[in-house]
Amino acid sequence: ALCMRSTLAMVGIAAVLFILIPRLSFLNGGDPLKHATIMYQKGNTFYANGNLIEAERHFRHAVHINPRHAFALANLGNVLRTKGDLEGAVAAHRRALALTPGRA
Repeated sequence: ALCMRSTLAMVGIAAVLFILIPRLSFLNGGDPLKHATIMYQKGNTFYANGNLIEAERHFRHAVHINPRHAFALANLGNVLRTKGDLEGAVAAHRRALALTPGRA
């Protein structure tokens, strides 16, 4: 039971750090928008190689850091469409188009 609690505590700490570190990267001189772009670029690489799970994860991470990253949203929509999540794909594409109305 103690081992299980320790494991759950470690997982919880890791999840918190995964969420907070990108948002706090500016504190140590990092640029969160640059980090979002890196996540977007990694997502493109995973998508091009057919790794939809990692592509989706990286595009979502980019959007989490920068909710106005229209290209990450558009590519997230592409991944979701490929995975068969048409509702999610439409939602992501609509958000991307709302950010870039002149590019439709």
